[in-house]
Amino acid sequence: MTSEEGDGVAELVLAAKERGETGKGAASRLRRAGFLPAVVYGKALGNLPVQVETKEVEKILARAGEKSLIRLRIQDGQAREYSTLIREIQRHPVKRDLVHIDFYQISLEEDLVTEVPVLLEGEPPGVKAGGVLQHSARTVEVECRPADLPAELILDISSLGLGEVARVADLPVPPGVRVRTDPDMVLASIVVPRGVTGEEAPPAEGGPAEEK
Repeated sequence: MTSEEGDGVAELVLAAKERGETGKGAASRLRRAGFLPAVVYGKALGNLPVQVETKEVEKILARAGEKSLIRLRIQDGQAREYSTLIREIQRHPVKRDLVHIDFYQISLEEDLVTEVPVLLEGEPPGVKAGGVLQHSARTVEVECRPADLPAELILDISSLGLGEVARVADLPVPPGVRVRTDPDMVLASIVVPRGVTGEEAPPAEGGPAEEK
């Protein structure tokens, strides 16, 4: 895996090779040899079976996550390169090892629509007051150029009190990114458990008793 910049857009470069064999048996042999069976989808490509090094894919996921731009460099006599995003990752249900990966070809000059993870940041006072944080939605749909695609969006919940919610409309987005998800959809909320009121936080354990 390397990182290169083309047309002003930074992409991670992943070497790939076209697969001649498909099927479960061929896929198992590839995985034992340290390779991951994959498919590249695209208007001009159709469905192109390829193989990539498993350890290189793991490096990309650890470094940049699933929403990183990847330039697939297919080397099989005639070098071909495609700008792609990860479409789907399959893992073993128990071991969680990588089993298969799908890429889809994109144009750097056209908008794309995809899901972006939403991460919560901050310590809500409502939780300190005895409430329970619920992360209702973990992704939102965005539309943007590939160069503007964020790896994640951060929602600040440090001001949420008991019974309060944070919606998509509260989510800050970088320039060039348009959120397509309903702005009224709840992303996070502080649920009030039975017996807890929103008037004041309970005293800290071991703190001074209230004067009467």
